[in-house]
Amino acid sequence: MIPIAFSARCTEHVSNASNALITYDRTLLESDFWDGTRFTAPRDGVYFFSISFVKDAYYHDGTEDDVYVHLCKNNEFVGFAWSGQGTGKRGTGALSLTLHLKQNDVITPKTDDDESVSDKRHISEAYITGFGLY
Repeated sequence: MIPIAFSARCTEHVSNASNALITYDRTLLESDFWDGTRFTAPRDGVYFFSISFVKDAYYHDGTEDDVYVHLCKNNEFVGFAWSGQGTGKRGTGALSLTLHLKQNDVITPKTDDDESVSDKRHISEAYITGFGLY
């Protein structure tokens, strides 16, 4: 059985649209199931995912307000990493979770901010890792 695992890095993301898809431009661990923006489950099973990011308001007029990176399963929210407005110019967010996926379920990381505003988000670094447990 082929191991299912991937790891990727986003070296910069700037957006202000709601639910903006994050593109990870550096693949750290190659996988046929990860395309830089989404993971597609090759088979039914239990999968582990970890996401982390650094919000950076020093550049690109990035917000100091709340910034989220949502993990979505088939475009439905399943969890988020959060960097709150109290963290100042730089803050971090992280999330780890385990999910049961069916073959062809799709996992995507998307960024957002407070529901009432559409601030410009600058994420200077973001990472995603995923692997199948069985």
